Amino acid sequence: MYKELIWRDDDIHWLTNVKEFSKVHDIFNKYKVKHTIAIIAKDFEKNVELIDYIKLQTNIDVQLHCYEHISFPHNLDILKNELKLGIKKIEDVFSKKPTVVYPPWNRTNDKVQRIAELLDLKVSTIKVGLSFYLKAIGNVDENVINFHFWSTGDIIFLEQALRLYLDMKTKCIE
Repeated sequence: MYKELIWRDDDIHWLTNVKEFSKVHDIFNKYKVKHTIAIIAKDFEKNVELIDYIKLQTNIDVQLHCYEHISFPHNLDILKNELKLGIKKIEDVFSKKPTVVYPPWNRTNDKVQRIAELLDLKVSTIKVGLSFYLKAIGNVDENVINFHFWSTGDIIFLEQALRLYLDMKTKCIE
């Protein structure tokens, strides 16, 4: 059974090595699959090389992970500020407003949901890892496949998972 999936690359931040990141993105280009990146926005403007690389790509979807990689606080003002700062940074750096927030450690609650809605963000926490996706032979309920570009284990599985995904897509179309 084929369904459209989001391939969420977590924890992209200003210290992300563009050379390593581009190797992963090349895999997405090879399979013509959109690469969604969840950005930790604080200090992102410091990595001009990564920013320039991302801006040149046509199949990277920039979304918000957080401003700082913290558990979202219970204090509504601090939470709202965390999301606003992240949105502003992405708008300033990439000239686009994120539409999704992928909370750190997928932790959310009603407060996070309410604040995100006020800021026109969808909160996404339902996800599955690459190895589980492969073990399930693609038969998963979740529509977000989560991985980390810097994890050797994830990179080993990434190409295999994308092949499975496209094989399932091809079979459904035929």
